[in-house]
Amino acid sequence: MIKEKIRYCIPQSLFRSFKRVKLAFQCMLWRGNAVYCPVCQRRYRSFISDAAYCPGCQSLSRHRLLVKYLEAGGLCQTGQRVLDIGPNWGLKKYFGKVWGNDYYCSDLCSPEADYHFNIQNIPYAEGYFDGIICYHVLEHCDNDDKALAELYRVLKPGGWAIIEVPYDKKRMVTFEEDWINTPQLRLEHYGQQDHVRIYGRDFVDKYKAAGFEFELIDFANILDESSIAENGLQISELIFRCLKGE
Repeated sequence: MIKEKIRYCIPQSLFRSFKRVKLAFQCMLWRGNAVYCPVCQRRYRSFISDAAYCPGCQSLSRHRLLVKYLEAGGLCQTGQRVLDIGPNWGLKKYFGKVWGNDYYCSDLCSPEADYHFNIQNIPYAEGYFDGIICYHVLEHCDNDDKALAELYRVLKPGGWAIIEVPYDKKRMVTFEEDWINTPQLRLEHYGQQDHVRIYGRDFVDKYKAAGFEFELIDFANILDESSIAENGLQISELIFRCLKGE
């Protein structure tokens, strides 16, 4: 958490320059041909650690799976206005090339984002976006129901959204208590200092209550074993697809 606070105090231009240098250095250290990252579209001798962290763009398995899913579904096309909440560095560059000025990279306060606002109060008109990407954000929101309602509101009828949260498959009901309200207590009970709940399998009900048509897609298991290994994907990763009816 201290590291995050320091990061937010650094001027954005300096932060981005430092990150570019760091990633360029990592690219040289991990250069090779054994694995391929579809986000930064480079090859390396391996991904970093068990988390399969990309040395060139910081993408994780879930980010690379998302890109492959969007490409396979024909969603990486120009002419769509797309909102990305809580962006990954590599995905921002990738989607910026795909959607150009129609790509809205946003966060509450991250210097990596171009727009800053609270997801519980999105400053855009109803039906403004054709697509929404929101990866591992809702577990940080005090009022996730309001955040979901806002995402639904700004998505146009017929639009798509990929809204993923970490959840405990063994837990039926989401665990959230008001008294767990300090970084230490959250780390102890939720597993991370800035999480405010642990989702259970009932998270699906929240999506549907907001109005979304929801489907869990086991996209990784559609891919062949060589692609999974080469792209550093985890077969346990799922795509959380949401649609807004016409």
